[in-house]
Amino acid sequence: MRNWRRVSMALLATTLLAGTTRAAEPAPTAEPAPTEELDYRKEVPRLEEATRRGDAKSAELLGELYASGIGVARNPQRACDLFEQAAGKAFPEAEHNFANCWFFGIGRPRDYAQSAHWYERAAAHGFLRADCALGTQYRLGLGVPQDKAKGFALCRKGIEEGDPENMTTLAEMYLAGDGVARDYKQAAALLREAADAHEANAARLLGLMYFNGDGVPRDPNQARDWLMQAADGGRRDAFLPLGKLFLAAARDAAQHIVEGTALPALFWLSLAAEYDPAPERRTEAKQLYDPLAAAAPALVGKLAPELKPWRESLGKP
Repeated sequence: MRNWRRVSMALLATTLLAGTTRAAEPAPTAEPAPTEELDYRKEVPRLEEATRRGDAKSAELLGELYASGIGVARNPQRACDLFEQAAGKAFPEAEHNFANCWFFGIGRPRDYAQSAHWYERAAAHGFLRADCALGTQYRLGLGVPQDKAKGFALCRKGIEEGDPENMTTLAEMYLAGDGVARDYKQAAALLREAADAHEANAARLLGLMYFNGDGVPRDPNQARDWLMQAADGGRRDAFLPLGKLFLAAARDAAQHIVEGTALPALFWLSLAAEYDPAPERRTEAKQLYDPLAAAAPALVGKLAPELKPWRESLGKP
C-alpha cells in the first residue's frame, strides 16, 4: 500500500488553516522485504494437504490466501469453495467469509438471502463481526425484511469485541439516525476509535465530519489528516474531499496561485478524476481540476513523479 507520508514531504508541508492538528505520528518504518509472500507460498502445500484431510481451519486460511492473492494467484471462486467447505463444518469465520461471497457477489452470484443465512449462522456460532454484517442487511432490507431497529441492535452487539469495522458501521447508523436517534458525538467517538485502529472507512467518515463541521468544529487540518489516512488505507472516495480541501487554500487573497496548496489540490483531484468509484464524483473532480491546471501548467508537470507510483499501486481505473 502506498504511504501518504512519502507524498506529504513533497506536497503537504503547508498547514491548511490555523487551527488544531492531530499529534504527529511516528516516522514510518521501512516496508517489509518481499520475502513475506515467499513464506506464504511455502505454507500453501501444507494447507492444501490439511484441507484434503478435512481440516476446516486450514481450508478457511487457504481460502483467505486465494481471496487476497497472497502466496497464490487470486481466485475468488476457489476461495469461496474453500470457505464453503469449512463453513459446512460450522467454522464461524468461514461461515462469515462464505456469506461475504454471496453479499458482494465475488466468487458467487450476489444473493442477499444466502448471505443473510450464512451471516446468521456465523453470528449464532459467536463470530461477532457477522452480527453487524447481518445488521446492515436488516438496516437496508437486503434479503431480509427491513428493520432498522433490529439492524442497530445487531451492530451494537457486534462491537462487543471492539472490531473496528463494526464500530464504523454502528457510527454510520448514528450519523444517519438509522434505528437510533442521530448522535454525532457517539458517531465521532466510535469513528475515532476505529480510525485509530487503522479502519480506513472510519478515517474517511471522521475526516468528512471535520470537513463539513457535522457535529464537530469544522477543522480543515483534522479533516486532511484523517482523509489522508483513509486514502493511504485504500479509500479512493477520500481523494475528492482531499482535493477540495487543498483547492480551497490554493489561491491567496489576491487570487494568486499558492504552490504549497495548489500542488496537492491538483494531485488529489487528478486521482479522484481517475479513480473515485462514483462517476458523478469523477466528473466533479475533473471540473475542479481543469481550471486550476490551466492556471498553473508548471505545477502539472511536477505531478508526474508523485502520481506514477500511486497509479501503479491503484491499477487501472
